[in-house]
Amino acid sequence: MKLFATLIGISIVFLACDINQYTKVYIDNQNSFPIEVNLKTNNIDTRYIVAANGTIDTLRKFTDITREDGQWEIIVSNADTKQLINQHKHGKFFKGELANQFSMKTKGAYFEFSVDN
Repeated sequence: MKLFATLIGISIVFLACDINQYTKVYIDNQNSFPIEVNLKTNNIDTRYIVAANGTIDTLRKFTDITREDGQWEIIVSNADTKQLINQHKHGKFFKGELANQFSMKTKGAYFEFSVDN
């Protein structure tokens, strides 16, 4: 009986674990218009809409990424007009292992970002 209770306890712990992989994404839009940010890493393509003078702080799941080398591709557009503001490829990752954090700040055509572990 004690063994059975232990096995059930261990099963509950494993079921409660999240085995997914995530990158924390923070985007600060300092424009008077909403922006659309597309982040692409191998086969994972994620779109974020950030309100005018707004921020997003969320998790981006990349568990199903193809296990290949690649780069971060970032495309920033005006969400209302779809006009391209900026496009950039950044850094390099290996075998689909992404950084723990992506942060970006944008104002007009200027934007800065970092990808950190």
